[in-house]
Amino acid sequence: MRYDKNMKITPEKFAYLKTVVEEKNITRAAEKLFISQPALSNFINKVENYYNIKIFDRSQNPVTLTYAGERFMQEMEKVIRVQQKFENEMEELANHRAGRLTVGIGNTRGCDWLPYLLPAYKIHFPELDIKIVEVNADAAEQQLMTGTMDFGITTLPIRQLGISYESLYTEQIYLIIPYGHPLLEGKDITGNGFDHPLNISPEELNDQTFIVPSEGFGLYRYTRKIFEEFNIVPGDLVEINNSDTAFQLSCYGTGLVLTPESSFLPPKPYTMPVIARINGASMERYVVAAYNSTVGLSPFARKVIELTRRIVNNEPKLNIRNYY
Repeated sequence: MRYDKNMKITPEKFAYLKTVVEEKNITRAAEKLFISQPALSNFINKVENYYNIKIFDRSQNPVTLTYAGERFMQEMEKVIRVQQKFENEMEELANHRAGRLTVGIGNTRGCDWLPYLLPAYKIHFPELDIKIVEVNADAAEQQLMTGTMDFGITTLPIRQLGISYESLYTEQIYLIIPYGHPLLEGKDITGNGFDHPLNISPEELNDQTFIVPSEGFGLYRYTRKIFEEFNIVPGDLVEINNSDTAFQLSCYGTGLVLTPESSFLPPKPYTMPVIARINGASMERYVVAAYNSTVGLSPFARKVIELTRRIVNNEPKLNIRNYY
């Protein structure tokens, strides 16, 4: 085997192979990676020829790993993890700085959290160049797999294999009902708020208009989960991808919405909504810092995540509780 620097398996190239393993189909893997099927097949051929092994058995459908392929994937994952850790630490030592971190975050959460996070990042890590990328949950997972993002602030569940996470925050989800909505007729909403939410039965929510995000967003996954869990059959669905905008629209009567507690950060709408729970159940989801399991986290990335955890569990929460 002759050394060829062009055949170095980078995290991005390794993600190509892992996606084929996950999808068990080269065409579907290429679609998921946003590259052509011939380009992916050509890459696999080059790797197999270079190492003089067959990684995939492509004679059958679904595509499977050969024994040599299993060993290759296991050992190459270890190599990339060690290589990335070494390069990150050497860069930090050589430059006496953290370099650049690329952090993904949803556009709504970015609007709500970045005013608290970015000033703190500047104070604690003045040498750190942080690039913020606003992406939905699906895009964040894809960029983590291709190695173009160091970590992404997202919510569970994570769909992609090969992504690990650090817990950041447990986020409450509330059902928002516009004041004056027919659902409120005959109900006592005196003192309504976070500590005294209105209880709504799932049956009352059937055929109601809901404001929902489109597929690909974390809140879409959660909203669908709630519909299935409580056997809710909604009526009209109004698609709005920004949960703060959806919250405001609900306050003014467009429809019902399941929204995270971060929607209650200032500014307040002129018309206050009614906060409700379904069957009195506490609804929550878990916000995490997700990263590529193979690449891991650099020491500075871990420090930034720890600072993020401390901040979002303090300042935003205090402002949320002051909403009512």
